Amino acid sequence: RKWRTIAGCILIVLLTTTVVYAGTIRRTYRWEFQGEEWTLSLPIPSELYRFFRDRPRISCRDVFYYYSIYVTDPRDDRFLGVVVRQLKHKARRAGFDEWERLNFVISFVQSLSYIRDIGEHARYPIETLMHRGGDCEDTSILAAALLRQMGYSVVLLYFDAWGEEKVGHMAIGVAVDRFIPGGWYWEVDGRRYLFLETAGEGWAIGDMPEDAPEKARIIELTPKPYLELDWRTTPTQWCHYRVTYRVYVTVANRGSGRSVATQVFVAFDAGSGLVWNYAKFRPFSVPRFSERTITLYLEVPRGEWTRLSIEVRSDNHPSITCQSGRFRT
Repeated sequence: RKWRTIAGCILIVLLTTTVVYAGTIRRTYRWEFQGEEWTLSLPIPSELYRFFRDRPRISCRDVFYYYSIYVTDPRDDRFLGVVVRQLKHKARRAGFDEWERLNFVISFVQSLSYIRDIGEHARYPIETLMHRGGDCEDTSILAAALLRQMGYSVVLLYFDAWGEEKVGHMAIGVAVDRFIPGGWYWEVDGRRYLFLETAGEGWAIGDMPEDAPEKARIIELTPKPYLELDWRTTPTQWCHYRVTYRVYVTVANRGSGRSVATQVFVAFDAGSGLVWNYAKFRPFSVPRFSERTITLYLEVPRGEWTRLSIEVRSDNHPSITCQSGRFRT
């Protein structure tokens, strides 16, 4: 019985080990810093990678405003903390001071391969690590996430026309308590954020190409809501002259911050800028990574051609509007 128990324990350990191993994908990275070659081996949780890989991408007119979500999503904080601790451990064993440790982490990101995105959408940090590279947006997001884990204040910098090709480009600005003679910087709320190129090796903090534009769009890394709208409607009551419709509106928050004072307005279009009837729901909040469904009732005359219009407004999110196709009541 004793040996049977020991054998059972060994089997459980083996099964557990197999599950843990099967749940990670190991990636190895090699780069140079201060004339030496460095190696980092990371076990990337496959389930976490698939989660972020399958996340819907932000697609709206002001897409860069929402890029902070890629950095401030807290669901990969634990994994990124592991990455930072491993890099700090190597830096500590090498005897690096704080400034050298910062540049050591930066050199790791800069060593990743440049991979142009298909479809031009940004990647979350774990995706860039899994692919061992990305374009300027991806490496900037990764570098910003790692430096934030280290306690640095960071912003994203977007340039509309970069270089001879005059194409969009992204880098980061990092606030450091160190004077860099001739270093390029942008000032945000009284703090200097030094320019840092993340796509390509050898760039030091504050270094900037001579032909680079001075004007940049500054994207502060604060949690933001990102709202999506879905709806359905059904007639619930008929009379000789009117029809009552029940309208279900679902507001989903895919962002990293809570929405504030969110309101829903619905109306039936009567043409010429007029409506048959409208209804609104009292202000509410949608926490991050959650959704809320509300119900509204509207009456509209029978036998009229119309369409349903829906608008969602929020104090910290641009308004969202949508319309149904035309139908007869």
